[in-house]
Amino acid sequence: MSDNSQCNDFKYLCAIIRKPQEGKTFICLENIRENADCYHLIITMNTIKSNLQFFERAKERFGEKICVFNSKTSKKDQNKDFLHAKDVSGVKRNLINGAEVVIMCAHPKRFDSSILDL
Repeated sequence: MSDNSQCNDFKYLCAIIRKPQEGKTFICLENIRENADCYHLIITMNTIKSNLQFFERAKERFGEKICVFNSKTSKKDQNKDFLHAKDVSGVKRNLINGAEVVIMCAHPKRFDSSILDL
């Protein structure tokens, strides 16, 4: 993990890849804490449930300025506390308004276009 000053000089991609139950969430949350001046794109398993599970854990440490990027058209069945985006323009709007963490699932569309558009 790196110190905060690196985020001011350049942006980098950090991938945390580990087997289930080996502490990915803890490592990822620590990385966010140590690099508070960066934008963080968190890619979970390809389920909305995984998005929301990571959100709940992140919310405990970082508050509610977290954007959950998924295809749900309505927040009525989801946690009311997060910033929701169903497309890249929604994510960008949330980033402009102060979000620094974006949680999305590992859907092929995210890799093919969404991440590149962001």
